[in-house]
Amino acid sequence: MPGTTEDRSENTRNPEEIQREIEHRREDLAANISALGDEVRGKLDVKQRARDAMSRGKERARDAMSRGKDRARDVMSRGRERARYGIDRGSVIARTHPEVVGAVAGGLVATGLVLLARRRARHRLH
Repeated sequence: MPGTTEDRSENTRNPEEIQREIEHRREDLAANISALGDEVRGKLDVKQRARDAMSRGKERARDAMSRGKDRARDVMSRGRERARYGIDRGSVIARTHPEVVGAVAGGLVATGLVLLARRRARHRLH
């Protein structure tokens, strides 16, 4: 408003102060325009954006591969542990119950003989 204290203080500023303020505002404006230009150039650089996307994709693939390898190692380790447990358990059963081992072995021999006899019978027919 004309006639206020603010208005008078604006009118009492000397030309050097006004010039310094103008220069300061020009510098701020130039910095803002430069930053905006950098941002726009970055968005318009399609080749760089494609390279960045490719790099991110490769990194994700490497991470997935690493996780897959780790999981495979874990599964193999658990499988080995279970196999060892099965072998140990089988050994204990064989030592404590030899009659079971004999029965299983006898069953396998009998099955083998039956299969052999069938095979021979088929060859005689042909």
